Amino acid sequence: MWRGLLLPSTIRLPAVHRVLQAAMGCTDRRGSFRPARSGHLTANPDRSKADVQKMRYRLLRGAVMRTHSGMSHDARRRRVRLDSRSSSKGMDRVSFETAEALPTPCLRPFVARYGAYRARAADLGATRGFPSRYVTVMIGLGSPFQIAGIGSFTSFVAGLHERAVVVESTGIVAGIHLFLDPLATRAILGCPASVIANGVVALADLIGTRTNAELHERLHEARTWEQCFGVLDSVLQRRIMAHAPTREVAFAWRQLTACHGSGKVGALATAIGWSRRHLTQCFRDEVGITPKAVARIARFEHACSLLRYEPRDLAGVAITAGYHDQAHMTHEWQTIAGCTPKAWIAQELPFLQDYEFVA
Repeated sequence: MWRGLLLPSTIRLPAVHRVLQAAMGCTDRRGSFRPARSGHLTANPDRSKADVQKMRYRLLRGAVMRTHSGMSHDARRRRVRLDSRSSSKGMDRVSFETAEALPTPCLRPFVARYGAYRARAADLGATRGFPSRYVTVMIGLGSPFQIAGIGSFTSFVAGLHERAVVVESTGIVAGIHLFLDPLATRAILGCPASVIANGVVALADLIGTRTNAELHERLHEARTWEQCFGVLDSVLQRRIMAHAPTREVAFAWRQLTACHGSGKVGALATAIGWSRRHLTQCFRDEVGITPKAVARIARFEHACSLLRYEPRDLAGVAITAGYHDQAHMTHEWQTIAGCTPKAWIAQELPFLQDYEFVA
């Protein structure tokens, strides 16, 4: 996972360029990736265009991870300002910033990372909240979240869901995003992920009004994102409760997410020693959705990450993400996101909460 990594929508990292130049002969001075006319990737007659695309993305991801592997803890927690952009609805330009941090070590088995964002004097209008492999905890530090068809929340918890939701943002747009492992919701929130699957619950209903009030008060008093992340560490450490999910369900979850949904559920059940039906039932009881649904979400997330860096190469992204072809990816996007990849790229990139797609 690319934890602690924040990049603008256009990559200009020397290390990335060096790796790609060595492997594919990229020589574009503007920083775009252009394959060489000859080279060990393109000269091999046994390699298809899809194989070359897969290697290209693997090199890109590996170079970025190596470039940032030596970053200090403070560097990973720094606040990062992204490019200004114009809304697709013709509003004024919106200036925004995001930050990301790893939680304190004792929380990392439960919380993958923290994200934070702030938009200055802007009305972003409607944005899509995409399905994720994480239980989403959103702590508002600005205007309330208006979730279409559900209601208004200052802070909320959203379980795993299989379809995108529409969120209206007005006024001051600021908040902190916790990426909670679905297998850890009992330990942090006191309930299994299945209870809140495909739903949204006010944060105070799960952690209590007193803890919720303390959390918001301390976050509003904090002056930097670094201090905000420290507040989260302090409050969440007090809430850790002993709980371990079923080993077989935990194994199935890790396998499905690690391979970006490319594994077969039947083969996974056989490896565990269960029937597919029994695995599906136990899996749903714990996280709230089926293994097949998790595989679709993991593949969709992988495609989102790739599209941030190659928005014009939909066919290559589709193959690399594990879809049969571009038409298959487009169909899945329409089902999950409610739009085509092209529409999302045109309307919402660069994305306000860009840190969501770095995993």
